Amino acid sequence: MFIALSLVLLGLICVYLEFFLPGGVLAVIGGVLVLTAIVFYGWQEGSILGASLFLLGAGISTYFVCRYALYRIKKTREKDSFFLQRDQEGHKASFFDDSLIGKEGDALTDLKPAGHVTVEGKSYQALSERGYINKGVRVRIIGGRASYLLVKELS
Repeated sequence: MFIALSLVLLGLICVYLEFFLPGGVLAVIGGVLVLTAIVFYGWQEGSILGASLFLLGAGISTYFVCRYALYRIKKTREKDSFFLQRDQEGHKASFFDDSLIGKEGDALTDLKPAGHVTVEGKSYQALSERGYINKGVRVRIIGGRASYLLVKELS
């Protein structure tokens, strides 16, 4: 019984420390220790009821340890590193140059359906509207998606 309780206590400490040293390793170790304690206790006592009660107690203990850890995180001055409370600045989403819509260019590479096209002497990433376009074929820009230009083959 002492060994099983020691394993559960050590496992709960690992789970608690995981909140402050993130990475997942301590949580996995803690979970394995708690499960090992339950199996060990059930094997040692030879009782399914005893192992079930032990499992219930370990689960409730884990719940309260996690609740306490989250409470401590929310009360610290460093809570913004865990829970973002402000807008992010300086990030630009990918976008395409919409002034190129309607212009023509050449497929610099095979578009299968992605590749590169040249328009007015500059190279751009492109997606074919429909299927495969061979290298060197004339294309028209019909739109964009993220940083890619959407192109279709000129007939």
